[in-house]
Amino acid sequence: MFENAKWIWKSQNADKDEYVLFAFDFQYAGGDAIFRLSADSDYNLLINGELVSFGQYHNYEENTVYDEIGISSHLKVGKNRIEILVWYYGESNYSYSVGKAGLLFELMVDGKQAAKSDESILSAYEPHYRRGYCKNITLQLGYGFEYDATKDEPIFTSSVSVERAYPVAMRPIKKLIMGEAMDGYLICSESKRRYLYDFGKEAVGFLSFSVDCREKCALTISYGEHLVNGDVCRIIESRDFSFSYIAKKGKNSFYNAFRRLGCRYVVIECDVPFSVIGLQLLPTDYPLEEIPFDTGDPLRQRIYQTAVRTLTLCMHEHYEDCPWREQALYTMDSRNQMLCTYYAFGEYDFAKASLALFARSSPCGGILPICAPCDAELTIPSFSLHYFTQVLEYLEYSGDADFVESIYGRLLELIGRFDERICDGLLEEFEGDIYWNFYEWKTGLSGGGKNRFNLILNALYLKALQSMSLISTRLQKENLFEERAEKLKESIYRYFYDKDIGLFVLGKDAPLITELGNYLCIITGVIGSDRAKDLIGLLKSCKDRITLTLSMRCFEYDALLSVDKEGYRDEILSDIDMRWGRMLEEGATSFWETEEGYKDFGGAGSLCHGWSAIPVYYYHKLLG
Repeated sequence: MFENAKWIWKSQNADKDEYVLFAFDFQYAGGDAIFRLSADSDYNLLINGELVSFGQYHNYEENTVYDEIGISSHLKVGKNRIEILVWYYGESNYSYSVGKAGLLFELMVDGKQAAKSDESILSAYEPHYRRGYCKNITLQLGYGFEYDATKDEPIFTSSVSVERAYPVAMRPIKKLIMGEAMDGYLICSESKRRYLYDFGKEAVGFLSFSVDCREKCALTISYGEHLVNGDVCRIIESRDFSFSYIAKKGKNSFYNAFRRLGCRYVVIECDVPFSVIGLQLLPTDYPLEEIPFDTGDPLRQRIYQTAVRTLTLCMHEHYEDCPWREQALYTMDSRNQMLCTYYAFGEYDFAKASLALFARSSPCGGILPICAPCDAELTIPSFSLHYFTQVLEYLEYSGDADFVESIYGRLLELIGRFDERICDGLLEEFEGDIYWNFYEWKTGLSGGGKNRFNLILNALYLKALQSMSLISTRLQKENLFEERAEKLKESIYRYFYDKDIGLFVLGKDAPLITELGNYLCIITGVIGSDRAKDLIGLLKSCKDRITLTLSMRCFEYDALLSVDKEGYRDEILSDIDMRWGRMLEEGATSFWETEEGYKDFGGAGSLCHGWSAIPVYYYHKLLG
């Protein structure tokens, strides 16, 4: 594999945010042609000017993967021009761990190497993309771009070889496919200087447009999921949802197959008059085959199909929290998404690949980083504990013991870091700038904890121990966790249960009543099933309780189902009807991050969020 091929680049020292174009000519006489390549950070493969493949699978540099692409149907007998445009980020974001810039490839025809990457391959800085632009859309998402259509064509010279580890495996999941183009519909234009387009629903993909300009001019293209006072919100605090296009005089046609947009609305504007000929979004979809499911009710069917669509809009190289603002993989978010994927598509490879990214991640403060692949010095301790639940559920649904065996050592290391923080029988909350003690998007639960011992953290640690106990038994390992779980269960009850009110408090220093903490105590068996119904009644009547948002609603449903599935079935279904139905009534085409919609988080609330696909799972559980 890659025999005598070398990693190459334009120079030994790459700049941040640069685009390099590699090109060679190839004589084709027929046969089975396969192109293998790997690039840091992202690539477009073009044959005779046609986009054939796009999208590097992001991993960690020591675990780089390659793509294998059949290209016979794209070749003509005789001379063919093959180009690979590589975008090097040079800086980490929440779904990219920075590596050394480079391209590695080989072209195989009927099993024989016909071309390879080495110093003979011509390369050029792609002049149309502004080099070193380094303008973030968001901190999590990374860079936007500026494209200048007036620049001259690239000037090619020889490439140089660079030192970098070779790929260890082929892409672990299927490649994205480009769907049928979606036309944007003009809903507003102002003095031929500003055009607002609507795709009619939330969509994810690459933007394509054509414009006609009287003179050279600079266009700003902004995008978003919602409108405020008839306009896209381009700037929201430090976020800038836009990119720049410098148009030449006359007709300009452009598309970008690097930066995936999550949006419904697009604005193109300029200081001087111009005309828009057309605007489209080219959807980027992960190939899935939906399993038919009938809820038996019109509203629930709409909720189900919208939830499935929400799920697919948040599945690309890995699960994403949201396609607009971050496109990042989190453990808690993806736990919900995985459960939905198992039922909606019977898909397991995608979940395994996402779990593997976290298993390969470098520890942050001894536990999992906030996202993967990611180099950010930030971690959410509670999310590391959700990881054990994800792994157990993957094992239960897929039966893939070999994969769980392969990451078992990482699970032991991870649980060990929590074990180290046990004091007086309980897990202490983490301290330090790199630790975000987040549990739920509610005041008192979203950071800045005031308790040395926190109910939610300890209940999640208990759940992690219980998961490890079941995983160990399934893998026929020594079970070191069952006894520890029972002791922790007793400590949680003794420390957090308030006998006077009959509920569990968040902590002694901040004795708040949280739905999340109390429902977790039911799920983990801290309180017996014989008393759980009374606790549920007291909790629902407590006026000062901290309620759940959409992200953690699953823990209420799981608690109710664990106590009395038939008794609470209609209550859960009615709650889904009410909460998710309300979003549909307000015009949702995918489900929101919270019930407040875009108004949350200072106007940055996502209107398409993977964790809110959860009705898929509960409809299958309750109606299947």
